[in-house]
Amino acid sequence: MLLIIASRFDTAAAALARRWSDQGAQLLTCESLSRPGWQFDPAEPGTGWLVVDEDPVPVSALRGVVTLLPAVQPTELPHIAEHDRGYVASEMMAFLVAWLSALPRGVLNRPTPQCLTGPGLRAAQWRRQAACVGLPVATVAHHSPESTPPRQGTNPCTGPNGRGRAGSLSAVTVIGNRPVAPFGPLPDSLVVGVGTLASAVGAGVLTATFSDGEGKVQFVGATPSADVTRDEVADAMLATLCETP
Repeated sequence: MLLIIASRFDTAAAALARRWSDQGAQLLTCESLSRPGWQFDPAEPGTGWLVVDEDPVPVSALRGVVTLLPAVQPTELPHIAEHDRGYVASEMMAFLVAWLSALPRGVLNRPTPQCLTGPGLRAAQWRRQAACVGLPVATVAHHSPESTPPRQGTNPCTGPNGRGRAGSLSAVTVIGNRPVAPFGPLPDSLVVGVGTLASAVGAGVLTATFSDGEGKVQFVGATPSADVTRDEVADAMLATLCETP
């Protein structure tokens, strides 16, 4: 079974599950986390059980997991009493971080404490990491919106960073450290550099955005996610999951 963890509102994730139906793909939403039958032993994670819809499934049956849900929000839990949703969302988030980190089979992406889909870096942290691997990085004014810390309660791993700069944008997605066709023209050296960035931050899925403003192409941001409605992205994800030991 291939497991796709996603929001109940995510129509692209549902379409991906249908696309991979011949691979036994199943969609897991937060509602299934409330079902009885889950078993998780951190010392032996491969012997546990999960519940998809209402069906118990042994963890040993999983061939791979794609995580498309950055964080558990109270809006994902209409079946929980309203005054309890915030607390339950926090508990589900903590459980998924522990469970996904411990799974013995391939997970795209492995979670971090603040982000279920991978490295939850702030915009400035992405730029620093990009500079460290040799990518040309756009400068940001001290008081620009992207240099301001996010409001409390926002999730640093959702949405692209730095899309507010002038100039046309291009982007490249990396799946399993292999570049997928860029969104717009980019020099080969930058495409390779995005793969190096993905390896540096430990992301099996990464999309980096570049601007060609001011007469040069520069890195402006990244996110540990990809557009799964694109054929090449979905196919690369499936190939990566199938080859993961």
